[in-house]
Amino acid sequence: MNIFMTGATGFLGGRLARELIHRGHNLCVLARTPEKVEAMFSQDERRSITVLAGDLTAPFLGADEDFITNHDRGFDLVLHMAALVKFDEELRDELFETNLTGTKQALALAKALHCPRFFHVSTAYTLGARENGDETLYATDQTFHNPYEESKAHAEQAVWDARHDLAVSIFRPAIIVGDSKTGEADSKFTMYGYMRLSRCSNADSNGKVPLTARSVSLALRRARRTSSRSIMWPTCCWLPSNMLVRTRSTTSRMMPRHVTRRCSST
Repeated sequence: MNIFMTGATGFLGGRLARELIHRGHNLCVLARTPEKVEAMFSQDERRSITVLAGDLTAPFLGADEDFITNHDRGFDLVLHMAALVKFDEELRDELFETNLTGTKQALALAKALHCPRFFHVSTAYTLGARENGDETLYATDQTFHNPYEESKAHAEQAVWDARHDLAVSIFRPAIIVGDSKTGEADSKFTMYGYMRLSRCSNADSNGKVPLTARSVSLALRRARRTSSRSIMWPTCCWLPSNMLVRTRSTTSRMMPRHVTRRCSST
């Protein structure tokens, strides 16, 4: 398949991009700095990658008329994974600009390219303050814990509104904590930062921490000692070595216990 992908230089997106390449797919990835793609992927992997230098908030993600003309009907799928993952109220405008406007621009580009299918990677936490989740869109005027959740709920609605023009699918992963086989995590965000602060003796020379039961326990104990806020991680899910979700059992591992499987398509 020929896939246009956003978020390929991110934590989850980078793993998925490599898996797709190794399965024989060709990628065109959005990147603000093409040099990051070159640094992140091997020379062999880059043979299957082309880069669109652009930005999530730019019209058509920065694709110009020549790009759209030259790639008209050239992609089988737009895979939209890029997002800003921060929870501060003062970043509300930036979150909505990136997560909602960015999604709308990705949809606009998919339509302009006459791409038949659009995959949107959202979050399990679009359910907001609700206690139970289900396989429906959540109301955008409900109570949310933070503007990130709210922006992603609005983005889901934008994707669903495009279902008459594109075959859309929405995926809601939960908190991903590392490789399912090695436990390796290479992010400093949220939970990963605590794991590094715990100074686990099994961190490697690059600072990557295998996520064992001991390292998780140390991180949680340190978090309780150093934070006055409640830390709510309803579940932690492993990043499967087999990235492409195929079965209900595998999918359910990527969802919080209180959120049912979600994959809506036209």
